[in-house]
Amino acid sequence: MMNKAEEFVQNLSKKSFLSMWGLANPQGKEKGKELCDFLVICGGDIIIFSVKEIEFYGEDDSGVATKRWYREAINASVKQIYGAERLIGRLNRILTKEGEGWLPLPSATDRRIFRIAVAIGSKRRLPIYSSDFGKGFVHIFDEISLGVVMQELDTIVDFVDYLKAKEDFWAKRSIISGGEEDLLAVYLYNGRSFSRGSDNTNVFVVEKGSWGKLLTMPEYINKKKADEISYGWDNLIEKFCEDFYDSHLETDCSLSEIEETLRGMARESRFNRRFLAKHFLDLVTNDKSQKVKSRKLQSPSGVVYVFSIYNRGEDRQYRKADLGNRCFVARGVTPNCNTVIGIATEAYEGKPGFSLDAVYLYKPNWLEEDRLDCEKMQQELGYFLTPKVTAVREEEYPK
Repeated sequence: MMNKAEEFVQNLSKKSFLSMWGLANPQGKEKGKELCDFLVICGGDIIIFSVKEIEFYGEDDSGVATKRWYREAINASVKQIYGAERLIGRLNRILTKEGEGWLPLPSATDRRIFRIAVAIGSKRRLPIYSSDFGKGFVHIFDEISLGVVMQELDTIVDFVDYLKAKEDFWAKRSIISGGEEDLLAVYLYNGRSFSRGSDNTNVFVVEKGSWGKLLTMPEYINKKKADEISYGWDNLIEKFCEDFYDSHLETDCSLSEIEETLRGMARESRFNRRFLAKHFLDLVTNDKSQKVKSRKLQSPSGVVYVFSIYNRGEDRQYRKADLGNRCFVARGVTPNCNTVIGIATEAYEGKPGFSLDAVYLYKPNWLEEDRLDCEKMQQELGYFLTPKVTAVREEEYPK
């Protein structure tokens, strides 16, 4: 059973990374033995969380209370994280706390491990510092700083990019920070970087109150407003997850197959999701005159998306086959593209309810026979034969 501290991290992580990639209290090698408090696996990125809630009752003259708190709130978490990482290195699959199979681990060559210790209970009366404690860098958060960072960087890509930038920068410098949220403000203000204007410094000073100042900047306020539409993309991912776990998908699909599709969608940044959600919603809600509407677009991530809208009552098997064909052609007509994700739904007609289909195509090698098949399909079915090309410019921080 989770305590309140572990439940806090689980709820925060699931909101940020969505339900499929976060697991509370996964099992270690011994049945029933907890590996860590929360684990995130999304593609090659693995995030190990350890959470300790230790009340700090005040510092006495000898400093015993302070030493005890650091030992129990931070050092114990660091030890658990290193132990979990060591065991993960010998596993190829993680089990849930009930002993059931979960997502397979990425291959050892593709893994990037991030370590997070959450120390709760000091009420900010004691300083906490991220550091390499001997076996890899560990990010130390309290409940306030973790909440701010994960609510601001609420996609797996945005979050791990911040952790990686922080690790790389911290390895070369000593950082004096007013708080983790102030460090985050510097990162965002400098274009998601710590290095701008500080490459030759050994000590990096973060002004206390930087986070509060960022919140009042017009550009930041405009960004948050512009990002509102992007959460439609999150809702799409969650809807697919719910339908899979509730067995509402009409076509048979394994966990690994649906996870592959949704992982591609989830590995879009918040900024990219804004762009993708705008185009998907625009296609769904506009132009009712055509029987089938389809739109191909390439995300800044490099992934190509095909959005297709069909009449209500269209046969689902036909719909998914047609979507698959469109994805194949999209791969052929888009240079330097390896991955195509297709999403299909019905035209919006003011009626309640909708259904979704998805297709995932990963094809790094495009052969001559593929080219010929693509051209034949285009000529016979008219897929993207005379596309209307539109260039779109979007600013993350609108002025």
